[in-house]
Amino acid sequence: MQTAAVLAASQASVPISTQVASAGIRQIVVAIQEVGVRGIATTDGCIRRSRINTAVGCNTVGVERAVCRGVGRRPAVNWFGGVADKVGCATVGRQVGLDIPRSGYTGSDCSCLLPGAPTAVTAVAASGKVTLSWTAPSGGAASYNILRSTTKGSGYTSIGTATTTSFVNSGLTNGVQYYYVVQASNGASCNSVNSREKVCGGGIYCDDFESGTAPNWTVSNGTFAASLSSNNYVYKQTQTGSTTAGRYAYKASSTANYTVQAAVRVTQFGDTTSSSRAGVAARYSNSTTSYTFGLAGNNTLTLQKGYATAITNCAAIAFTVSLNTWYTLKIVVSGTSIKTYVNGTLKHSCTDSTITAANSAGLFTGSGGTPGTLADFDDVFIY
Repeated sequence: MQTAAVLAASQASVPISTQVASAGIRQIVVAIQEVGVRGIATTDGCIRRSRINTAVGCNTVGVERAVCRGVGRRPAVNWFGGVADKVGCATVGRQVGLDIPRSGYTGSDCSCLLPGAPTAVTAVAASGKVTLSWTAPSGGAASYNILRSTTKGSGYTSIGTATTTSFVNSGLTNGVQYYYVVQASNGASCNSVNSREKVCGGGIYCDDFESGTAPNWTVSNGTFAASLSSNNYVYKQTQTGSTTAGRYAYKASSTANYTVQAAVRVTQFGDTTSSSRAGVAARYSNSTTSYTFGLAGNNTLTLQKGYATAITNCAAIAFTVSLNTWYTLKIVVSGTSIKTYVNGTLKHSCTDSTITAANSAGLFTGSGGTPGTLADFDDVFIY
């Protein structure tokens, strides 16, 4: 039993030292110098419930203190006051002695040094594979979990792990689009939240503009830029006014036979004619040399050569276009064959031998009216 003198001595300030182990796990060592009052020593950044003697609570002035005053009781308040503890437990919201992690963390104890989410995830398409890269969170991580889905925003399943900040997802079927996220991990049940989603697949090129830039696209007669929209980046064409040549952003291709797929959302038509359009282009060289497939202001789907030249036996197809609605448009060119799709449904199947060179894959808008046709593009996939 402690004497009154010892108890009085326990009212003094008690020094603490905090050490960080080489593995990144914070060690909190409590050295209590007063006679007869024992503190705790942990190796995982947690404050355990044994040997904390207190009656009325802890010092919470933002500095680690070793002793809560009194004998034989645990405080129901924070043991640390405002001290950043990267294990996600023993600071604001941590109740001493209850082993309850603060809101937003998981685990039955506090041994997890919870990492932040990876950032700046990139994806590079190639035949049969996707190479993912990312930036490590502040403080690093022991490893990374890579997850994938065929549904945007949900349904992710694990496809592997990595100990570096890159991963190759191989064995893919070209043309199948996947949605990837990456988690940082410091062990089982010690994973970060998901990174931002990255869209890609096996093929030639993919771009979801989540970097906030579009360095791989060349713009002709328009104003295209990556822009944040509802927490996701899209590629916007915002130049207004009528034009007889169309507005294009294009990406060079080394082959003449490929598919161009993109999510397209028209936010404004220049007028209600077939020349007000937005969509995807293949074998683009200039405004008159390309195949263009788009949503039109007169509620049709049009497949044309260049900006406004009809293709024999490829008439416009009636299709109700709703503004501010996403549609997945696809044009497939192979030899003289040209096919188009909307949301996976075949719309055109034609032949034309006018344009055979590889040229570029592209995105476009056009307008026969003064307001101009404005549109957003996302999840571009060339394969």
